[in-house]
Amino acid sequence: MKRFEFAAEIPKQLITLSAALIAVSVTFLSDVAGNSDAAFIVLLFAWFFWLATIVLGILVLGALTNLAEDAELHDAKKPLVPSLTAQLQISQSCAFACGLVFFILTTIVSRLFD
Repeated sequence: MKRFEFAAEIPKQLITLSAALIAVSVTFLSDVAGNSDAAFIVLLFAWFFWLATIVLGILVLGALTNLAEDAELHDAKKPLVPSLTAQLQISQSCAFACGLVFFILTTIVSRLFD
């Protein structure tokens, strides 16, 4: 069952990073977005994607738990189909990456329109 523990590490790390990035960007809101309304709107998109990363990460962890339980209940000869888990993991990674892109755009827009 070590493989499921290793598979659960990436979603946990993305959840932690997303929560930390939200906390830091809220704490330093005036430094991140400046006085620009456009930068604040772009930052809202980053927050949305990071919140989506957290929600998707929780779903990934739940799907991994179900997958591990199925592996224990069925014999090793029957292959498991982790398609939902893989799709959730890809979605979580994409949401995190989109949040980073919007955060970078926030700093660019903040500097341009400040």
